[in-house]
Amino acid sequence: MKTLSLGYSPCPNDTFIFYAMTHGKVETSNLVF
Repeated sequence: MKTLSLGYSPCPNDTFIFYAMTHGKVETSNLVF
């Protein structure tokens, strides 16, 4: 499995997208958080 490094800021746009990715709100294929 390939490792991705993600960075995000406390900006509401970043936290909104990161929340969706980590809580199964959007399809992330085979990415694991």
